[in-house]
Amino acid sequence: MAELDLGLHCSFSNCNQLDFLPFQCDYCGKVYCLNHRSITAHSCATANKTVEIPGTGSKKISYKCSLDICEKAELLEILCSSCEKKFCVHHRLPEDHQCPSLHQKANSTSSHTSSVVLKKDNNSVAKHRKKVLNPKQQRLAAKIALMKLKQVAIGDKNIPDERRVFFSVKRPKNDKDLNIFVSERWTFGQLLDKAANISGITNANNESFSKKIMLRCKNSDADLDPGMNIKAAVDANIVFSGSALELYVSIA
Repeated sequence: MAELDLGLHCSFSNCNQLDFLPFQCDYCGKVYCLNHRSITAHSCATANKTVEIPGTGSKKISYKCSLDICEKAELLEILCSSCEKKFCVHHRLPEDHQCPSLHQKANSTSSHTSSVVLKKDNNSVAKHRKKVLNPKQQRLAAKIALMKLKQVAIGDKNIPDERRVFFSVKRPKNDKDLNIFVSERWTFGQLLDKAANISGITNANNESFSKKIMLRCKNSDADLDPGMNIKAAVDANIVFSGSALELYVSIA
């Protein structure tokens, strides 16, 4: 009897197994059996290389998620501040990628301090700690807050409505939050400078050996990179229009 022309052979060297339900790699385009379908299993040479950004013609490095069971890659590098590995948006939180820091039995205050770059003193950190919202909960909270923010926020009226991103910023030694809108083209560094200037806070971030003004998302308890573009952060679900942020002074 002639062999049925069904399935495909695994492309992994020394395997060549016939699989009736093969998997195709999103990066190299080759097909693999169940055992070699992950990027790690077949040592994909295409992952984490430059990829073309659709509609722009430009190229950028993609960053593969470090979780073995995930094959996603992001155009933005998302680092876990505890284990310092790269992850996709869905696995960026410690509990989502089973970060080793979750299993450490060190003192909770010192553990929290070591997991975040440039934190306050121990008493401030203990006071700050609260429940972290997942991305879905953050989006909902921001959506609710956005309705009010659009009525009271201040900002440059020359920014087109479709480019405005709204934030509520908690300020040190000030009981009243700063409700502000900025351009999606800004970086978090520009937002930090603007908020500090409006609030009368001395910003000496460019000076060595001085206390730094930092900006973090209150709902995720994550510091925001001053060099990151705000639109890119919104697209990656790191923050949302309507998110609650916080300015704080780090210890040198």
